[in-house]
Amino acid sequence: MDSRTNNLHINFEKIPTSIYPSADNASRSVAKEISDLIRSKQKEGKKAILGLATGSSPKKVYAELIRMHKEEGLSFKNVISYNLDEYYPMQQTAPQSYHRFMKENLFDHVDIPKNQFFLPDGTIGMDDVKNFCESYEKKITEAGGLDFQLLGIGRNGHIGFNEPLCKPGALYSLPGVSTSHRLFVKLWKGRLLNLCHRHTYKDIRTRRS
Repeated sequence: MDSRTNNLHINFEKIPTSIYPSADNASRSVAKEISDLIRSKQKEGKKAILGLATGSSPKKVYAELIRMHKEEGLSFKNVISYNLDEYYPMQQTAPQSYHRFMKENLFDHVDIPKNQFFLPDGTIGMDDVKNFCESYEKKITEAGGLDFQLLGIGRNGHIGFNEPLCKPGALYSLPGVSTSHRLFVKLWKGRLLNLCHRHTYKDIRTRRS
């Protein structure tokens, strides 16, 4: 791609891009942006509405937020969070559950009230999935929308777990997890061993434009 095409692409997309020398630097910068938002909303007496994600990308961000909470007094009492997705079907205490991930990597280490963080429910019946997703989207809308959305990019190019070939513009979907992602989860968690060969996991996720 020549420079003219590249510049046109950047101008068209209008997406500010920052490049960091390491994941640690990038994670600290993102955590600082989140903490500034939380503190700004606190001064205004308002809630900070966060969209959160799981996976390897945000782990260092969460670790830095925990450090800020413990060492700098960053409070999460005014935070309301909504996670992107959850495996389906999935019990919340299962090793690969995103409920468990969020508690272990953030919620159990900060002072966010238990009634102020939300994740899709991987235990509901298949017939209830559509209504649940619509209700989940409605909650976000009624909260005033998201002030900040944290996303990751997967090995197969998915952004925020929106897999390639997902229907464009859909607010939520329930596709099968790709082979590359099953392998990624297997390696990332370590504890799954051959579980992904015995079960086919899907996602409940909300998708926001």
